[in-house]
Amino acid sequence: MKISQAAKRVNVNQMMDVSVDVHKDKLNFFFEAGNKEYVDECQNRSTVIEGRLSCYRQIGAANDMNILRVICEPTGEYHKKLFRIARRMGFETCFVNGESVAKFRVIETNDTGKTDTKDPRVIRTLGRLNKVIADRTISEDYMVLRKLGMMYDEGDQANTRLRCRIDRLLVELFCDYSFKKDFLYTPSGMALVEIYGCNPYRIVKAGYGRFSARMKKAAPRIREESLQRLWNDAQSSVHTGQPEEYVATLESHFYQLIDDWRGQKKRKDEMVRRMIETLNRLREKDPKCLIRFLRTLILYCPNGLPVLIHRPPLLYRGVRFKSNLIVFFSSILLSV
Repeated sequence: MKISQAAKRVNVNQMMDVSVDVHKDKLNFFFEAGNKEYVDECQNRSTVIEGRLSCYRQIGAANDMNILRVICEPTGEYHKKLFRIARRMGFETCFVNGESVAKFRVIETNDTGKTDTKDPRVIRTLGRLNKVIADRTISEDYMVLRKLGMMYDEGDQANTRLRCRIDRLLVELFCDYSFKKDFLYTPSGMALVEIYGCNPYRIVKAGYGRFSARMKKAAPRIREESLQRLWNDAQSSVHTGQPEEYVATLESHFYQLIDDWRGQKKRKDEMVRRMIETLNRLREKDPKCLIRFLRTLILYCPNGLPVLIHRPPLLYRGVRFKSNLIVFFSSILLSV
């Protein structure tokens, strides 16, 4: 015997679908109530939207329509204001797929052209057929965690771009620099940045004795072999004979990029701190929620946690987890 979950049935006679075509500056509405069609347009402003929805609610109540639902295509950001106000006023909210609207427009209007008056009608038809996508609503902590995750990922990408720019500039400034890229971000590399700005002309001008003494004072654990190698790289690089003013310009820009990288790193650390605080609040409310989720992921992966690094973004209760954040959260939560 085959058993499947039946789709939830909605009595369309008791539901009033307010279909909306959302733009940056305006909204186009269409809905039906009491054998009448209503077409409206207003500014995409909070106070105006609230007034229009209040009016539509009165129309629905006058026609014994107890359920009011706002439907639109996802627009990224412009629809969020409408949906927040609608939910606060007791409306249901849901989406229709933009591709479905484009294809159904041809069926309903026999025309591929898009207009502000056609699309709300097409959205209405899709709503009556219940071809809608649920609008996820999550608690405040999960909203904060999702936003912090997105911000962390954007910061990580910005950090990578900054490091690429620093590496390119370093090749131009210190052309025979022979260390790996990561050396620059170690305590020894940061000492080289702070004291000499990775400028080989300044290193050679100081002389090996002074160069070695200052580097050892700033980075006591640096090895003698590394100092000798840096000195040889600097001596080799100065043979290109770049103009002094040009080298000073490169060095100044190098310091600016390093400062930007440090600022970005500081912002990432602050986001991590806030994520930990949010996770602690979630654990107080439901100690097992994220732990169960992460353990399920690890058990699901046949090769363990490293497999998650190469997986696409994952969703849990509307929270988008990037792979690097999954590894980070795992290290915190699985130790509980």
